[in-house]
Amino acid sequence: VRFDTYPGKPAAAHLTAIGRAIASVLSERDLEALLDAYEFTPGDNSQIRDRDSFMAELQAVRRDGYAFENEEETFGVACLAAAVPYAGGAAAVAVGVTALAPQIQEASVGAVSAQVMKAAGWLSALLDDHRTTG
Repeated sequence: VRFDTYPGKPAAAHLTAIGRAIASVLSERDLEALLDAYEFTPGDNSQIRDRDSFMAELQAVRRDGYAFENEEETFGVACLAAAVPYAGGAAAVAVGVTALAPQIQEASVGAVSAQVMKAAGWLSALLDDHRTTG
């Protein structure tokens, strides 16, 4: 598996767990603005190919509290992510775990997602505390 990534690497929101987590907490206005000019590019195994399937996925992310992407952007790579909401800030914050797909099997999604959501909660509290104490 070759997985080429780096901080700030652009990636399609519909193909990544981080992108889905962030999109799931955008306001309806911001999400509509994003999707008005959005191109649903194919990934290695993309399940989301249009606006309707993306909106359905975002509804599931909101319900579950995390996003899961399994080899959709890059074959052999999976990611779980959760949005990090905080009182004074932008919605464009998320935390995730990326691993080789066999390391995040369906059986371990619950355990890994619980830890990712715990980390998102911790970061949210930290950001809120920093905002209030400066």
